[in-house]
This record gives sequence, C-alpha cells and structure tokens, in this order.
Amino acid sequence: MSARIVVKSQGGRPELLIDGVAMRYGRLPGGLFFLHQYAYDWSNNLKSLARKFLAYQRRIRAPKRAPRRGAEQEH
Repeated sequence: MSARIVVKSQGGRPELLIDGVAMRYGRLPGGLFFLHQYAYDWSNNLKSLARKFLAYQRRIRAPKRAPRRGAEQEH
C-alpha cells in the first residue's frame, strides 16, 4: 500500500502531510529540509524527503533475516 504525500501552503509556509498526518520539519542553515522524526536525510524537496522517510520506515519494519549459514562473524 502506498502512502499519500501532500505538500500544501499553510500561511505562507509549506505543510507536509503523510496519509493526512502533519509531519514536523525544520530547515538547515543552507535551506535544506529535515524531518524531526527522521533527521538522517535532508533535501530541498519535502516530497522527496517524505519518500525517503517512508522507505526507511519500510526497512526498519521488515522482518529481520537470519544470518547466512556458514557465515562467520568477525569480531
């Protein structure tokens, strides 16, 4: 299922909504946006940043894979 990403102007400032939920964001000194829930990536485009956030959410919610058989862990 695909999330609905909407950026609309709210009093001169863009508002980012993902599935109808407002997402808090800020701007870095260079003008790039960041999400308060996801400060790992920055972008000059809120929709692009929202897509990166959703991809990250899918990755962390995916079932963990068992280690490959025979693979040795280095310490």
